[in-house]
Amino acid sequence: MPDRGAVLGARPHRALRWVDITALIVSWPADTRESGSVRTIPPMIYVCVVEMDAQRWRSEQRRLRAAIRAQRRTEDGRAPLAPVPEPAPIELHAPDLLRTPIVSARGASGRPIIAAKRLLRRLLAPFVLEPQTRFNQAVVEALIAQRDELMALGPLLSGEDDGAPEHVDTHFDYLGFENRFRGDTQTIASRQNEYLDYFYGLGEILDIGCGRGEFLAMLQERGTSAQGVDLDEGMVARCREQGLKAECADAIEFLEREPDRAFGGVFMSQVVEHLSTDYLVALLDAIARKTSDRAVVIIETLNPESLPVLMRWFCLDPTHVRLVHPETLQYFIEQAGFAVKTVQFRQPVPDEERFPALHLGGVSAEELGPYNEEVARLNDRLFGALDYFVVGQREL
Repeated sequence: MPDRGAVLGARPHRALRWVDITALIVSWPADTRESGSVRTIPPMIYVCVVEMDAQRWRSEQRRLRAAIRAQRRTEDGRAPLAPVPEPAPIELHAPDLLRTPIVSARGASGRPIIAAKRLLRRLLAPFVLEPQTRFNQAVVEALIAQRDELMALGPLLSGEDDGAPEHVDTHFDYLGFENRFRGDTQTIASRQNEYLDYFYGLGEILDIGCGRGEFLAMLQERGTSAQGVDLDEGMVARCREQGLKAECADAIEFLEREPDRAFGGVFMSQVVEHLSTDYLVALLDAIARKTSDRAVVIIETLNPESLPVLMRWFCLDPTHVRLVHPETLQYFIEQAGFAVKTVQFRQPVPDEERFPALHLGGVSAEELGPYNEEVARLNDRLFGALDYFVVGQREL
């Protein structure tokens, strides 16, 4: 029997013993030995090598997943992601089955064994070792690609990236994008007109993500003092061209520079879907600290309970991060210290885009009633309104 201490392969991979190869060759089909094709190599060899090369890598993946699940509580009771431990460097190399030195622990008496193994390796090379080496290399390349992807997530998982939206890339004309896909300013102003009464007589109003300034302009026309903040320089420039007060800055950084209770109300239209959960919670906390008693906050966003939103409007904008369910947004607003006054859905899907009721000649409406009731129920589930908004107010 071959020496189980003799190895073929080198660290950091687990050694592949000759006894393992010999055991596999015993049941090797005759036609496969002759062809030497990669396609006909028995699956048992692939499994053996994949487990050998990926064992440590899988342990690193488990460690990362455990770190993601780990939570730590801050003083204010929240549970952000715990810092992810610095991953240990992993060097991956495909074992060289053709060139790894063959050794024996038996000294001089082991030389015949070494010579026999070298001869056996030469005989097996075209049929087993060369195809296996190519497969090993492909496995290692795939593992390296996966490792690099996981390592790129490290800063995000450890909290080095706080989830704040980044400045829009200078190569991406977001103002032009919004002009094309969101609608003209008159259309947006008509949709936002209903929000004006909520802010009447509350003092300074802050429009976060003010965009092209539609809401700021309507507030100004009503004589309400207001200012906006937006990350996009083009949007801010458009506001200033209209004589509106706007600043290009991160919303939280802007709020932190303002005195406490500086604003009587805050408006955010189509903003929260661009934010991470951590950033949204931190933003609402900052708003709570910088708004006065009885201040009103209104947040409008896409409705995730609408199929057109999921299939078109959310995916259309490359800067969208995630949809926020109405109940989730209510919870966040309440946790920040605001009482939710109303939740309303807007922009219903037109009837021509919904499933029609069934009408058949010779069949009464009463007979078709159960079917059409199910159609109506399906329409309600799939074709909810495109937007919703939540109104919260600071409690005394």
